[in-house]
Amino acid sequence: NGQRWQLLYTRTGLLAEETRIDGIRLCREYDACGRLVTLREYDLSGSEEHVRVTRLTRDVSGRVTEKTLPDGKKIRYAYDGFGRLISADDGEWPIAWQYDRRGLLTAEHQGPASLHYQRDTT
Repeated sequence: NGQRWQLLYTRTGLLAEETRIDGIRLCREYDACGRLVTLREYDLSGSEEHVRVTRLTRDVSGRVTEKTLPDGKKIRYAYDGFGRLISADDGEWPIAWQYDRRGLLTAEHQGPASLHYQRDTT
């Protein structure tokens, strides 16, 4: 049908650019450790004027601590001492996770709702 999905990689093998079948182009930027830090989404015109940019901020361990969306909204992430994700806060509907001593997810809380997880130990 003549449609193409094009992928371009960096010299180190990371996905740098993707042109989807619909013509939307996604460009990725990485830090020195090869972790994604910026995603640029271009519309069909390819113009910088209409680019949608998502940025990731990371801590020294490489975990995402903040995501800035194209509209400027921020989502902040927090981790416990074991590196497990314990919260994501977008300023409207924060979500929190709880774990047991083994590091298994036991609960998820968002607004007035909670989900509790149990595992079959047999």
